[in-house]
Amino acid sequence: MHKGFSLLELIVVLGIIFIFATLSFGTYKFYQNKSPLDAAVSETVAALRRAEFQAQSNSGDQTWGVKLQTTGGTIFQGANFSGRTISADEKFELSPNLQFSGSTEIIFSKLTGFPVGGATSVTLTLNNVNKQININSKGAISY
Repeated sequence: MHKGFSLLELIVVLGIIFIFATLSFGTYKFYQNKSPLDAAVSETVAALRRAEFQAQSNSGDQTWGVKLQTTGGTIFQGANFSGRTISADEKFELSPNLQFSGSTEIIFSKLTGFPVGGATSVTLTLNNVNKQININSKGAISY
């Protein structure tokens, strides 16, 4: 009797390993593309909640907002980004390949924290994957 594996057995085992590797790689690439987008969404939601809290607490007796740009974002104090109090800016970084659509400047009313102009949303896109952040008329943020 011969000890060892036949060529056919080796080919079958290698084929099974190849199939598992192919499936695993596809899943790995999906999560690799998704992870930076999830981090950007979390960072953006945290910034929106901070601006909303600052507006509700009447910090500086001003409205507060978030400006989203390709280089990152800024939590700002003032009625709009161009007329903001620059010394109160809080900057945060986002992925350089991130794209935005919808509202890129979101402002919260002082005391109530409601978004100025009513309900709004912003969509973040990275590597052709989209995530939407919604802010209802009462300031509740969902994603």
